[in-house]
Amino acid sequence: TRQEIYLRIAKNLPDMSRDANVSSALGILQHAIKSSGRGVSIRTLFSQIGDLILKLCPCVLMSPLSCAQFLDPDNCGMFDIVVFDEASQLPTCKAIGVIARGREAVIVGDPKQMPPTSFFVNNKTTEEEFDVDDLESVLEDCQALKIP
Repeated sequence: TRQEIYLRIAKNLPDMSRDANVSSALGILQHAIKSSGRGVSIRTLFSQIGDLILKLCPCVLMSPLSCAQFLDPDNCGMFDIVVFDEASQLPTCKAIGVIARGREAVIVGDPKQMPPTSFFVNNKTTEEEFDVDDLESVLEDCQALKIP
């Protein structure tokens, strides 16, 4: 099974050993690698050649903050699946942008663990805010909605 998965992924990969046209996705990536990433942001690379990046690296590990910084918010559904581990530690407001970038989501956590820390959060409330209190974590929101 491992070898079959490897072969399925490998047959779709471009030949990185030869130089490509500068304007092609492979050429843009090769130029970014040769220049050590100077002058090109990760957000620009993902917007220009996101399909190629995901072909070369089908699994991407990013924090919610990195996702917000480096991935274009208009590119919803760019990932097949988004996985949140330790979801009891993450407020929903920080998770929702990442969830929107995937077609499906897996939210995993232990509701008996400590909730997210609010040490650095500003607790000021305004009249524009709703009277309904948010649940503490994305895990609690999913449980309250009875999402399997």
